[in-house]
Amino acid sequence: MEIALFQPQIPQNTGNTVRQCAAMEAMLHIIKPTGFQITDRYLKRAGLDYWDDIQKLIHEDFASFLQYLLNRHSPFPQSERSGKSLKDYSILPVYPVSTMGYHNILMHPIPQKAILLFGSEDTGLPPELLSLWAEQSLYIPQPGSVRSMNLANSVAIALFTVYAQMISDKL
Repeated sequence: MEIALFQPQIPQNTGNTVRQCAAMEAMLHIIKPTGFQITDRYLKRAGLDYWDDIQKLIHEDFASFLQYLLNRHSPFPQSERSGKSLKDYSILPVYPVSTMGYHNILMHPIPQKAILLFGSEDTGLPPELLSLWAEQSLYIPQPGSVRSMNLANSVAIALFTVYAQMISDKL
């Protein structure tokens, strides 16, 4: 299981996500630019104790994240990987989690090898990225009237939802 944070802005949310990834043995991708330095004291306080305990990659931008995905998860032969359009990336195991998602995360099967992609705290995921994986996008149900949940809380809900699906499959 992998978590990807697209341009996170609040160090405490990223720090809490580091802690959650350590607890769930999930890989973390941080896609720059971020609203803080990776050495930020709030990031350290919230989760950097676990920084060395997790698998992580920091991508300079979304293009480098896509290139990583293409190299790691692509069904295309190496010789055919360059020059792909964005729609070619839709076959990758990326599941955007957004208030604008298509499937209820509690009701939709999520593969163990999924990469759960979360947007930044202030703007979420850009529409062009969400539409890229629209058919597999997820939302966390919220019966209340808030605009959205906190990023770190959303990551925790998603991680434990996937984990619950994994262990229920083994029962």
